[in-house]
Amino acid sequence: MKTDNPFDKAIKVRQIPDSMRDAAIYITDSLDLAWDSVRAVFEEQAKPEHALKILELFLSEEKSAFIESGSRVVRRPRNDT
Repeated sequence: MKTDNPFDKAIKVRQIPDSMRDAAIYITDSLDLAWDSVRAVFEEQAKPEHALKILELFLSEEKSAFIESGSRVVRRPRNDT
């Protein structure tokens, strides 16, 4: 994802609850990571729907790890520099 993008601009100017802001950032960053993962494997044949499926798998795995550990997931704030 480019540093200067509509999502980051919107997050800076919109007044939304911190929990929603954190969730939006987390999902967007996770989707960006999923897209990078898909492009690494499929290269030019990578499609957005592949990234959405990988995101689903990432989130499912995280949920499983959370349930197994019985601990609270703590996310670090995004570096907006």
